[in-house]
Amino acid sequence: MIVEPHFMNDQTNIESIIVKYLNGTITADEHHELTPWLEQSSENQLVFDQMREIWLASEMAGGKFDFDFQAAFEQFKKKTASSKSIPQFHRSPFRRSVTISYRWAAVILLFIIVGGTVLFNFIRHKHSSSEEMMEYVTYNEVITGRGEIKTFYLPDSSKISLNANSIVKYPTVFNPTERYIELSGEAILEVKSDPDHPFVVKTKDTKVMVLGTVFDVKAYDEDNLMMVTVQSGSVSVEMNKAKMILAENDQFIFNKMSGDIGKITVDPQRVMSWIDRILYFNRTPLHEVVNMLNRYYPQLDLELAKGEYTSLISGEHDNKSAESVLTSIIYLTGVKCKKLNTKHILYQ
Repeated sequence: MIVEPHFMNDQTNIESIIVKYLNGTITADEHHELTPWLEQSSENQLVFDQMREIWLASEMAGGKFDFDFQAAFEQFKKKTASSKSIPQFHRSPFRRSVTISYRWAAVILLFIIVGGTVLFNFIRHKHSSSEEMMEYVTYNEVITGRGEIKTFYLPDSSKISLNANSIVKYPTVFNPTERYIELSGEAILEVKSDPDHPFVVKTKDTKVMVLGTVFDVKAYDEDNLMMVTVQSGSVSVEMNKAKMILAENDQFIFNKMSGDIGKITVDPQRVMSWIDRILYFNRTPLHEVVNMLNRYYPQLDLELAKGEYTSLISGEHDNKSAESVLTSIIYLTGVKCKKLNTKHILYQ
């Protein structure tokens, strides 16, 4: 028998929200609705766990057949409602172990309902290594364009705010050993604490590992500087021949041109102010400033002519026009600007 939850809202609506959570399309409002429902009772949490196991099984089916998750779950509830093959247990000191056995019995019953192919694939991959399992898990990819910022939640309820011209790739279901995502661009991550499952952010040059924290990773391919900034908690930044531990207010900097790495103290709130559409420069090289302006203003096509530029720019621009910020940059650095069709070219 499947456990029926104590619903705060309509049952169909909650199940729909859980499905969105599992496939990575849940909105912030829906996430705020799901969280208190999960905390309302252990039965609700069990229903969620059962649906997640079924979802994982469908992912591991390897595309052998057209799996209708919603229809399968409805059929599963009807079958288990009258089935005596799965006993109902009462509370006891062994409740946790009984619950685990109960869940697996329920999932196996579902496999019998929807077909033996799923069962075969699931058992085979359940006992394989986590690397092999990941081959059978589908991935979501979130992409932002110029001037665009997106906020979304991962399968573990961690929150990501993705800056302009960035890409995040993550599995619809995290593997049993770690929570792994890939990032190109910049993102603020609010990672849900889970000591048993480290959170890993892989960029082109580094691997950032955390347990639970709020931090910013800036790793654009076109930038010379790669940075990790910690607002709370701590993170480990690993490269081929180096490893650095960062605590609150620390910023890791990697210069791709020189190969130098370093750590400085910063104000994380200002570094992350881009989430509020604020441009913040802290001794930022002109090349990086040009890249930031191009990402921030979709209508701007800015190019830096070849040459050696030594200017380091500091300052903050709050929702100012592209023309206003560009005029300020020209004044501060002494560079000149010419317009060629729709392109602005800065030169010495």
